[in-house]
Amino acid sequence: MNDLPLHELIALLEKELHRLHYTNQSIKYYRLMWRHIVTFCESNGASHYTEDLGMRFLDNRYNFSELEKTGKLTQSIINVFRVVRMLGDFQQHRSILRRYYKQKDLLQNNEFREMLKRYANHCRQKEYSKVTQNHYRTISEKFLSYLESQELKHIPDIAATHVAGYINTLLGYAYKTVELHLCAMRSFLGFLYKFDSSPRLLYKFDQFCLAHGCTEPVLSKELVQIWSQKRPNEAHATMQHRLGIIRQLALYMNQIGVHAYVLPKNIIPKGPAYIPYIFSSNELAAFFKQVDTCRYCAAVIPI
Repeated sequence: MNDLPLHELIALLEKELHRLHYTNQSIKYYRLMWRHIVTFCESNGASHYTEDLGMRFLDNRYNFSELEKTGKLTQSIINVFRVVRMLGDFQQHRSILRRYYKQKDLLQNNEFREMLKRYANHCRQKEYSKVTQNHYRTISEKFLSYLESQELKHIPDIAATHVAGYINTLLGYAYKTVELHLCAMRSFLGFLYKFDSSPRLLYKFDQFCLAHGCTEPVLSKELVQIWSQKRPNEAHATMQHRLGIIRQLALYMNQIGVHAYVLPKNIIPKGPAYIPYIFSSNELAAFFKQVDTCRYCAAVIPI
């Protein structure tokens, strides 16, 4: 969104504030601050927003940097700083970050709400500590709220790009905070995969059928065979699961009197037995010696 003119960026940001049910009084305050920012940018011949322009606006109007150094920032100036940060965050991530969550429920999407409840119950059944349960639930809720801001509506549509986009919003946070978010997301995404793998696969198969012009409730042999083709880099077990679900669907359709081609039971032979590679003592020593020479930069988060 960096290429959007400032006026368009502000219009989209205001739309997002309304979606998140910010009060009219709050939005009125934001509009006032945005007008000041727009006036400053126009006086500097800029039609697009940058973080540098935002900080120059704060220094020009409020002497922000000097007051920050001396510890004399007032609450009203801090509030304006938050407006500037929100504009920059939204420009970069198309999401409102670092919000003050006055309402208990952040989510608008009923599917997301239901999944969050199930995940919270899953954490209780796993007997995680109360603190861990609260952290994991809160972080998962923020992740789902981020997905809503990206106009995602269904759990099966979550992709690696969405996860990467959310992780990018954590840049600048303390290492321990980032580590906690990553642990929570790994737990939540693992839960989604185990809980939702079959429904997600059926959803993808439905989209596949539509893409191939299938509009009737039948499964032809040709369509099923196209679906059965091995995909690039697909693991043997993944392919077995993918075809097994569709075979069960076809069996069910035939039971209720709907024509469906059923894949032969043993169409996929068993894969070769997995033989793990065991590192020797010399190989392990060489590996850790090399690791000790590595240097992490700020943009790399070891997991």
